[in-house]
Amino acid sequence: MLRMDKGDLAASDAARAEELADGEVAFPAGFNRRQSVLSQRKDPDIYPELFLLGESLKSISIYREWGFGRSVPLRRPQPADLPNDVVLPDARNLGLIVNAIYNTPRYAGFCPVSSG
Repeated sequence: MLRMDKGDLAASDAARAEELADGEVAFPAGFNRRQSVLSQRKDPDIYPELFLLGESLKSISIYREWGFGRSVPLRRPQPADLPNDVVLPDARNLGLIVNAIYNTPRYAGFCPVSSG
């Protein structure tokens, strides 16, 4: 059973938690301490901060083992119909992503490579 100080709980959990004699609190039976709190507390009305944090973390992509050799997909001609909002795992649409960023009004005037 997971025990915490009562001040560490959200109001809804504090109302459902059982207070022990020494001031610690035992979580309800449905709480699994081996799982992430973000995976267990997904209600945006009760836990708006945890919900927003979980949604933000979902948008993070981790790319490993990119190849930059002679015959990698990154160096092949890129079809124009690939997505240009996220980089694919093999980076074959990286040119489209860079082009989309370069042509976004928000980055007008930003030129990472000098022309000329």
